[in-house]
Amino acid sequence: MLSGLKKKFYSSDTVKRQFGKYSDFNREIMSELSERVKILAEESIGSDIKSMLDTSSLNVENFRGKKVVHVSTWDTTCGIAAYCRALKEGLDEIGVLQANDVISIDPDFVHHASYEENERFYNEIARKCENYDIILVQYEFGFFASDKYYFPKDIELFYNFINKLREYNADGKILIYIHTPLDVLGYKNVVDYFNVSKKFVELSKLKNIYFMANTLNLITNWYFCGVKAALGIDPVKRFYKESLFVKQDLKDKIRSRLDIKENDKILMMLGFINHMKRYDEMAEILALLPENYKLLAAGGIFPDSPDKYLKRFKNKIKNLNLEDRVYITGLFSDEDLGTYLDIADIMCAPYGKVRAGSGSIPMLLLAGKPVVAYKNDMVDSVNNQCEFKPLNEVEYDNRLMFRDTILKLAENSQYYNECCERIKDYSSVISDRKLAELVLKTLEGTCLPK
Repeated sequence: MLSGLKKKFYSSDTVKRQFGKYSDFNREIMSELSERVKILAEESIGSDIKSMLDTSSLNVENFRGKKVVHVSTWDTTCGIAAYCRALKEGLDEIGVLQANDVISIDPDFVHHASYEENERFYNEIARKCENYDIILVQYEFGFFASDKYYFPKDIELFYNFINKLREYNADGKILIYIHTPLDVLGYKNVVDYFNVSKKFVELSKLKNIYFMANTLNLITNWYFCGVKAALGIDPVKRFYKESLFVKQDLKDKIRSRLDIKENDKILMMLGFINHMKRYDEMAEILALLPENYKLLAAGGIFPDSPDKYLKRFKNKIKNLNLEDRVYITGLFSDEDLGTYLDIADIMCAPYGKVRAGSGSIPMLLLAGKPVVAYKNDMVDSVNNQCEFKPLNEVEYDNRLMFRDTILKLAENSQYYNECCERIKDYSSVISDRKLAELVLKTLEGTCLPK
């Protein structure tokens, strides 16, 4: 079926025309490719999310006594590190494994190391995985990228790492959890795209290798390159919720800075200030709301990243005369999160059309308070994981509808409480344990696309 998809795709007059016209890669070409891939691949994969997340047939006894190791960022401010911890805790809860260990990736080291240094770093990780039955790799292209070399060397490094894992561990099962779409890796031309895709086709043919992703968009994106990925989830992180507390001095500081009064409504955004989160879009929405609506922007720029999106956000605040209605926290420690969630009344996610997941959505849901979000593939995926839809979807880029949804939540207590109940129900179903069960089911080979 995959070869049929490729044949149908290559026969597209539009794609042939565009590929012939442009020698350099451009977003128009990749956007065209992505949309066609999605339409064609869904014919084979399907879109029944609930059935794809059914784990009733899983027999956990098949994994009793197995030794598992996670290769991921760990104990750092990173959504994937939190994701890995949720998976690890879910596996602990199931309670059949002999070992459930972590080998940590140090992204700060990787980002500033030479290719040779990073190759030695990952070869050593591969060697440490030698005696495990199951190796769970959290894959984000930035974990293999450095300021000392450029694309496609980072893909080559990842490709070599997986092969090295197989070299050291011939019989263990390797599961690669995908957090990156293949069409945002910075290709200079279309040939690079297909050369990279060939490497992943080769990886998918290795013995006992499996792939997972959190959205159907990511699954269809990788399916075109011969990679069959199972669908996973991004649970509300229980371990965060259990450790949340309010720091009164920090709460007082924010209330003073925003001059919060009894009838004020506090909106909150969470996460790195970047092109995906679109904090500047939230400023435009805030300007449409009454003056008693204020914004807590809980985030800053990723270390060593350009600050252009922070500058854009601040300029927007100034131009819209919102200085007294917005508080930007900057990067913060986990122990401050409970205070921010406590202050907020309504959570906001006016994100762009992201393909991968975002760790900020489960974090926003921790508060158990309504979340308003622009409709996109990621939001659709979250809302269709079970019968409880935790996010209030708004037509993409419709600021007035976003504003009106906020007003409805603020002015209609029954509607507000109904939304809170849905989040509570969702959190009980989309759990750490559920994520762990889906991973084990994938390793059984029983939930992959046909």
